[in-house]
Amino acid sequence: MGIGRRNFLQLSTTALAGFAVNPLQAVVTNKDFYLNQKLGLAFYKPNGWQFLSIQDMGEIKSQIKLADEWKGLEDIVWEYSGEPICVMTKYDQNNPVNLGVYSPSITVWAEPKSAYMEDEIFTLDEFAESWTMQRLGYVLEPTVVERSDTYKISGMDACHYLCEFTLENNDLPEPLKAEVQMMYVEHDQFFYCFDFTDSIEANEQVPERFKEFRGRICII
Repeated sequence: MGIGRRNFLQLSTTALAGFAVNPLQAVVTNKDFYLNQKLGLAFYKPNGWQFLSIQDMGEIKSQIKLADEWKGLEDIVWEYSGEPICVMTKYDQNNPVNLGVYSPSITVWAEPKSAYMEDEIFTLDEFAESWTMQRLGYVLEPTVVERSDTYKISGMDACHYLCEFTLENNDLPEPLKAEVQMMYVEHDQFFYCFDFTDSIEANEQVPERFKEFRGRICII
């Protein structure tokens, strides 16, 4: 169980006070608050960060260099990877001032369990390992630093992989080492993945922002 329907509704009502919500609208954002009514998922983005549009996400993908074995197959990789349900960045990607500036980010994915049954992936541990290894196969110079034990996020089973990789992006002046914590949460018929990405080399580490975000995830 998560935080409970009553607490979830109280949280939603407080965050959306004075904001007209269409009950048929699956996703609602208001300032820092994100609510997915269909999934029963809510959280607050870090104060001052930006919600990234899906259109902006497509532009960012086109600038990322994948591992050499995927050269020329970028469209297939991104199509197979699917789309996240939400992306948050520290810096506004549409502001010309931030061109060439590395930005820490949080990306949220929701994967239906049914999509992985053919591959005989049924548990959180199996999904976490499969998803991590698949995605690390796309990036440059990946390394798994640690794999956590199971713990709780909003009352749900969770675990994470901490990984390092080299980020090469056409908008950045040079490649740099980045770190990503892939946190996985099992909820009902879905596996969630929360990517927390920052970089020591770019002098853009935000562990306190990530910790605060994790503590304000609400799932029913």
